[in-house]
Amino acid sequence: MDNSNKEDFKTKLGHFRHDLRTPIGHIIGYSELIEEDMDAETLTTSRHDLQAIQNAGQKMLALLDQYFGEAKNSIEELHIDEAQFHLRLQLNHIVGYAEILREDALDDGRDELIGDIDHITEAQVKVLELLESLGRRLFEAKGTKNRKPSKGAKSENTGN
Repeated sequence: MDNSNKEDFKTKLGHFRHDLRTPIGHIIGYSELIEEDMDAETLTTSRHDLQAIQNAGQKMLALLDQYFGEAKNSIEELHIDEAQFHLRLQLNHIVGYAEILREDALDDGRDELIGDIDHITEAQVKVLELLESLGRRLFEAKGTKNRKPSKGAKSENTGN
């Protein structure tokens, strides 16, 4: 990989990291806001769920550094499937705990918390969309030589 391609890759990867960090930061931030807005009694019952969301968000930031860090110089150095698996695992934790918090807030009549909980869910969806688009972008960036032909297309290897 020549220097211009390497720099282009590093720039795109840096943008991707930034794009992912933004909604992950929202997940962490909104869970902290909810924690601050809860009264002592409600916080006692919800603290574990909020901490689990915050921990999953922090874990996702660490995973970003691990899988998409600045030391990566080429697409071949990325383990996309593994990264997506571990990041999605954390997203599953986040959405599960957010659902519990939302149900509890509705049951307790704490409607003022619903908006912030919904922001967590929206940020989780954004992260998922970005992860899905990453695979497409990198697949296209690698070129078409590894692409599977679509149904009905002639195979270059067999001449069909």
